[in-house]
Amino acid sequence: MFIPPSYRENDIETLVAFMKKYHFATIVSFDGTIPLATHLPFLVEHEHEQAKITLVSHMALANPQWRTFAEQDVLVMFQGPHAYISPQYYESRYGVPTWNYAAVHVYGKPVIYSQAEDVAQTLLQTIRTFEPAYEKHFDAIPQDYTEKLKQELVAFEIQVTKIEGAFKLSQDKPLPIRQRVADALARSPDTVAAELGNMMQRQLPKAGSGEEQ
Repeated sequence: MFIPPSYRENDIETLVAFMKKYHFATIVSFDGTIPLATHLPFLVEHEHEQAKITLVSHMALANPQWRTFAEQDVLVMFQGPHAYISPQYYESRYGVPTWNYAAVHVYGKPVIYSQAEDVAQTLLQTIRTFEPAYEKHFDAIPQDYTEKLKQELVAFEIQVTKIEGAFKLSQDKPLPIRQRVADALARSPDTVAAELGNMMQRQLPKAGSGEEQ
């Protein structure tokens, strides 16, 4: 991913937190002829002591993409809030519009879980992450139904070997303009733009930090 230096985010804790928040991502691989992509929810596991990041997910057995996993590294793209930035916020009459956004790309080689028990465990992990109260209901579903479900899914994990973060939040602009853009977006009726505005406000330098220029 092309990332100008002023937009690059290197803090691992920040990147992991971003992936956990915007966990519905796109996995991209290549089948030898064309790129393949699937949109999936990912579980993000971070072992701090070993500095290891693991992604866990599953897809339909009928999806041909998983068959490409043994041959290559894949790319997983996490997309956060984004918004059009009007030149009306700038002080110059010659400003041009742009787009602010936040995204994280990770790379790694998937490992397929081939056993039904592994698929079941991935489903349970997913439920425990996104709706823990549903686990008891899931346990009560007839076994013949869950066995059929396991046979229709492929679970996998990815050990992350490379991670890149691009947070384009007007860092190349003077602080008054950054503040103006952030405040305007935060007030937007568009919830995605407002979320980006809130993110920009959190990224602004604190008073007394020496960066207020």
